[in-house]
Amino acid sequence: MARDRVYGSTWEMFVKQEKDKDHNKGDPTPKEKALASKETDAFISSPQGLAAIAQNTPQPWGNGHFSDNVPMPDPFSDTTGSIL
Repeated sequence: MARDRVYGSTWEMFVKQEKDKDHNKGDPTPKEKALASKETDAFISSPQGLAAIAQNTPQPWGNGHFSDNVPMPDPFSDTTGSIL
């Protein structure tokens, strides 16, 4: 789950970079998505990517924490749940 969270936000960053290179103001093209996926895969395998995954993985396996939105029923507002 931590890998998915890191992958998703990193992929979105690389898609934005590819769109900016192409001066694309619309939806990303298949080529931009493919390049972003390739760059994201390389990042996830790098020491920086592995560290980012560890920072999003709760102990005892990682050194970080995991937070996510928790939808609540009416009349209560949503909250954030954390696993440390």
